[in-house]
Amino acid sequence: MFIMELFRALLIHLFVPCVGVLCYLFIVRRMLYRQIKDPPVISLFIIFATWGTLLILVLTRFFWYWSGMATLGLAYLVFLAPIVMGVIAVRIYLDRKLSQFHKGAFVASVSYVPIIVCVAVGSNLWSFPFK
Repeated sequence: MFIMELFRALLIHLFVPCVGVLCYLFIVRRMLYRQIKDPPVISLFIIFATWGTLLILVLTRFFWYWSGMATLGLAYLVFLAPIVMGVIAVRIYLDRKLSQFHKGAFVASVSYVPIIVCVAVGSNLWSFPFK
């Protein structure tokens, strides 16, 4: 039992964030290699962090123990992330035709609110910490 819990903890809290950082670095490297005009490096970092937080919270909800850190992540996703993602979407709106990276950042930021609502309703994420 201890081995399975350790495996789940390492998978959720170490492997998933490491894969996310590696994917982000890969995309940044491709943008720099292709010499994309005004690459959305910081916007993509925030987008990766926000979507990664959502993924880790969903995995925590179903496969791990809820904690104070998970509650802080949920507070970020509910109260701050919609504003941050909205600002990113507005900022990138005019640049979305510059490259696929800009368009992807725009789509990822615009689709955050509808997807977070679907995830919250579908997984009953809101009531879990308070039961």
